[in-house]
Amino acid sequence: MKQPSLIDDRQSAIDRRLPYTVRKVVGLAVRIAATRDGAPLRCARRVCRKDGCCRADYYGHEGAVCTGKPSNRAADEVEAMMTFLAALSLGAAEI
Repeated sequence: MKQPSLIDDRQSAIDRRLPYTVRKVVGLAVRIAATRDGAPLRCARRVCRKDGCCRADYYGHEGAVCTGKPSNRAADEVEAMMTFLAALSLGAAEI
């Protein structure tokens, strides 16, 4: 039987604390940023290379690890997307 790693334990704790919708939104942001960064071209997963976009799923589901090695710029982009979403949800922008 496979022993869970420390990362698996952390992901499980995060899964229990964050609502499903939040996990999905973060996953979408990660996929968008990784795609814009060119990760699918470098990815070991055939589906990402074939589709030309990141197909990783956030939080430890099968295929969750992005092997396309997104850059720090992609991580910054995810942070910016999440900051924008948080500001929008708190009413920082009038629509």
